Amino acid sequence: MREAAVWFVLLAGFYLALVTEHDWPEILTAAFAGAVGAAAAVASRTAERGRYRPAWRWTAWLVPLPVQVCRDTGRLAVLLARRVAGTVVPPGEMREVTPDVPRDAARASAMRALAGWTLSYAPGSYVVDVDTESGTVLVHDLGGSGPSAVERRLSR
Repeated sequence: MREAAVWFVLLAGFYLALVTEHDWPEILTAAFAGAVGAAAAVASRTAERGRYRPAWRWTAWLVPLPVQVCRDTGRLAVLLARRVAGTVVPPGEMREVTPDVPRDAARASAMRALAGWTLSYAPGSYVVDVDTESGTVLVHDLGGSGPSAVERRLSR
């Protein structure tokens, strides 16, 4: 019950932070969205039957992320302009990223979740698949620009 309450407060608070007016319809919408999100979060964790134990050192993966987001946004704008102009756009590519997966199941689950989120956050790439046994992450990169700084940091 405590987990659902924490999710509710976080999600409803996040919703209210995004709206400019805090009138009753917005507050009720925040409460409804927070309740639905909290129920989904608790249900998904329960279905997974797992615990997540992230390591603080994994936050180092986030350091190159803002630069990668800006770089990918610019790169995708150029690719879109080239496509509109009728020039040839390079195809995307699939790459495997192999992080050092911890032996502890809770840490391994947390690593897969955080790695998937981190690698998919920038607009130029997204995670297609994660092999839970080997820990290998399959990433699709739009425009085939080669491994990103986030991928290189994750593969250490």
